[in-house]
Amino acid sequence: LFIASRMFDVLCLLYVQQLFSSGTADLPPPCNVSFVSENFQHALKWEAGDPGSVATNYTVEYISFKNLSSCLRCSKRKNIRIVTPRNNGNEWQPVHHCSHTPQQMCDLTEIFPAILNTYCIRVKAVTEAEDSKWISTDEFQPCRDTKLRAANAHLVDRNGNLQIRFDFAELPPIIKNEGIDSLIDIFGKLNYYITIAKDGKVE
Repeated sequence: LFIASRMFDVLCLLYVQQLFSSGTADLPPPCNVSFVSENFQHALKWEAGDPGSVATNYTVEYISFKNLSSCLRCSKRKNIRIVTPRNNGNEWQPVHHCSHTPQQMCDLTEIFPAILNTYCIRVKAVTEAEDSKWISTDEFQPCRDTKLRAANAHLVDRNGNLQIRFDFAELPPIIKNEGIDSLIDIFGKLNYYITIAKDGKVE
């Protein structure tokens, strides 16, 4: 009877230890989170915090501000808390096509129609049992931060003279729906810089 009682105590201790150890294990958040924006095409990318983990999905949310000073509240600096301004309707919104997604990329082009607004994005890992902490990006304003690239660039030989031809990049439909037809409507004029490289060296 004494031996059976001791075995029962040991089994209970092991069960409690297993319970607490599984309950305190944190799900690693996504890592190497980066935001890529080119010609007003926006995408959030990340890598798994625990590559060996299975059945891990991800959820993305965003918040929109009409001025940069408000969005400084969601800076990555640790001493600043995210505070939603009162009475202006700003709150974290789900990106529905990136909710519980197994992908490690989220296309946000259709989410940012107002190019002068400032946005912040966050992503977390989720499983059936637990969620990781959120990982937030720096503030992003499409008009200020998107990278402009020429489209359909190609070289043409005209009697020994090389000509470079290219097109203006097309704006996404979500931007055109706001009454903006081209990059010229946004920036007024565009200056293009041409770099020539020969044998891998810039001339």
